[in-house]
Amino acid sequence: PALPAEEVPLRLPLSALGGGFAAAAVAGLVVRPVARRLGLVARPRLWRAGAAAVPLMGGVAILAGLGAGVLAGGGLAVGPAGAVAAVGVVVLAVVGFLDDLTGLGPWTRLAWSAAAGAAAWLLGLRAVVLVGDGALDDIVNLAVTALWFVGVTHAINMLDNMDGSASGVAAVSAATIAVVAVLSGQWVVAVSASALTGGCLGYLVHNVHPARVYMGDLGALSLGFALAALGLALRPGQTPPASFFVAVFALGVPIFDTALVSVSRLRDGRPVALGGTDHAAHRLRARGLGVTASAASLWGAQAMLGLAAVGVAVSGRGGAWVIIAAVALGGAAALAWFLRQPTWRAEGSQDASAALLPPVDAAVDSLRSLLDSAALWESDPAAARLAEETMHRLARTRDALRDET
Repeated sequence: PALPAEEVPLRLPLSALGGGFAAAAVAGLVVRPVARRLGLVARPRLWRAGAAAVPLMGGVAILAGLGAGVLAGGGLAVGPAGAVAAVGVVVLAVVGFLDDLTGLGPWTRLAWSAAAGAAAWLLGLRAVVLVGDGALDDIVNLAVTALWFVGVTHAINMLDNMDGSASGVAAVSAATIAVVAVLSGQWVVAVSASALTGGCLGYLVHNVHPARVYMGDLGALSLGFALAALGLALRPGQTPPASFFVAVFALGVPIFDTALVSVSRLRDGRPVALGGTDHAAHRLRARGLGVTASAASLWGAQAMLGLAAVGVAVSGRGGAWVIIAAVALGGAAALAWFLRQPTWRAEGSQDASAALLPPVDAAVDSLRSLLDSAALWESDPAAARLAEETMHRLARTRDALRDET
């Protein structure tokens, strides 16, 4: 719909929302048997609330909803920044799919999301926290942009640890971006964000507890990048740096959860990238909430932050900073509270961890002995590198098992 912003009818984002929901809901039914046939099934893990094997590829449903929703909203004529954002979503989806298949590792995922973010920066999709033409302004804005794309992309991935948590929060985040875009007259962002909201809600039909499908890294990485791009594309009626907080609040829960586990794990001397049961949803479960109630609590928190984002977008400069200060104080208090809460443990996890620890320990020792031999490196370097990576992964698993026991 190539219309001037002020002439965009509300039916376009609403059509995108409905179209995205319908397509994702149908696609969710289709991908489940396909994932099982391909062997793309998430096995139970210590940090997952589910106790059964669940098909992956739910991310395909989200992307189908995004594409169908955009078409239902009339289609889009995007510029270079929009095109690179769309390509970035596809690239991260492919990277995530390969990660689901083979396990690429966190550094590979970080590298690809950083590369996609850098391409977006070059074509004008940037975070603006300093206004000016100086070199320092450009360096700061570039650093914030890179951190934003990498951070948000992987924040969604980290938040995907409980049935319905990431998909529900992402739906609220995308809806917030859509509302701000409508208020700002940005029809491309409004239609895209509405389509993404519909895609997340259609997928959520299959992902609420007990989940019948997971989005996998295919969905988490592409969804995170899409939200990061849409957040930076917003141009609310506010000046930098206050305007940047609209995007920050729109994605506040994923950012908060990543900060929570980062602080928690660094404080305990554990790797940040290692999975665990110390996320916000897990700590809510440890306080007695069920899976659905824990996920819904995150949805509600994101809805409140979404209202704050809209408030910053439409308020005067003084009012915007009052809202920003209030949310910052509330976030600091919430972080301190969550850090004092116990982490959640699945029923029987201690016994299972104790039983698994000896064979995993033995496997790590065996691989270390094998790698100490120069003959392996000389005869088959590729096999040696694979053995080394396997040893490192098993060592991380051993550390997680020890934490559980």
